[in-house]
Amino acid sequence: MIQRQPQNVYYYTELAGALLSDNRKEEAEKTLRQVERLGGQVSPCAQIAQFYLGRQMWGEANFYFEKALAEARGFRSLYVYQQYADSLARQRQFEKARDIYKKIFSFPQGRQYYYNLFSLYREWGRIDSLLADFGPEIKKMPFMMKQQLYQQLILGFKEQGDLQKAVHLYEDQPIHFTDPYLYQSVGEAYDGLQQYEKAANAFQEAITRQPNNQQWIQRLADTYWKWSQQVFKTGDLKTTETLLVKACKLQPINQQYHFELAKLYETGNEPRKAIQVYKDLADVTLSPSVKKSCEEQIKRLEKLADPTSGT
Repeated sequence: MIQRQPQNVYYYTELAGALLSDNRKEEAEKTLRQVERLGGQVSPCAQIAQFYLGRQMWGEANFYFEKALAEARGFRSLYVYQQYADSLARQRQFEKARDIYKKIFSFPQGRQYYYNLFSLYREWGRIDSLLADFGPEIKKMPFMMKQQLYQQLILGFKEQGDLQKAVHLYEDQPIHFTDPYLYQSVGEAYDGLQQYEKAANAFQEAITRQPNNQQWIQRLADTYWKWSQQVFKTGDLKTTETLLVKACKLQPINQQYHFELAKLYETGNEPRKAIQVYKDLADVTLSPSVKKSCEEQIKRLEKLADPTSGT
């Protein structure tokens, strides 16, 4: 095949791979040196570097990446830069990889590698330094790329269990986010911090953008319920009622939400309202046991509401 297409780099690297697998390293390297003499759009040295990178032969890969980037056309090959940075990151040479990304991000086209940059800092364990290190470059990124990077940073902080940093990054945002999944992530972070009002606002933003997402509707309802428990402890029964009503509207078959709202009404000497809550649940529930419990509570409360009814 090489004789038929002597300029095809692929055939040389395939032959070199076969030789290397047969423990004939010197012959493999001789074959690869033939690639160096070839021209073409893609740097032959970069292709040799990728050949070694695929076999986790780091020293050889780095040598040829450096050669590729030293070539006249190397500075324009952002893909080669990114491959080299990835190779360095896999070798845990994080600082050197960061310096390569500095070169990448100096070109407008290089900002497409924002996720690779985030992955570097995540592996490095320093995602909180990314914005400080690349702030000017990030400001120049297109809106959608910038939003996705912030999304990854917030998720990264959540994965680390640092919810406070996740919400601080959101609150200090320089842009108005439009991605519903980002609002979901922020809502979950606030929820984990028991800041339920902010969590509810974030989930509502997500639902506004995806109104049929049942999972998020459930999360919002659950947040209203947890918020009601928090408020109840302060003695604010009116707000507790408002929040439980919202939870019940979002999840009309949820037994726990309805029973707690009914109990709140009964405690507040409003049995008629409690009866209506049980009736609403009984009308829609598919559970025979829940329906039976509702009917029993309705009978009990009707006697309380009208003591003469049983005589």
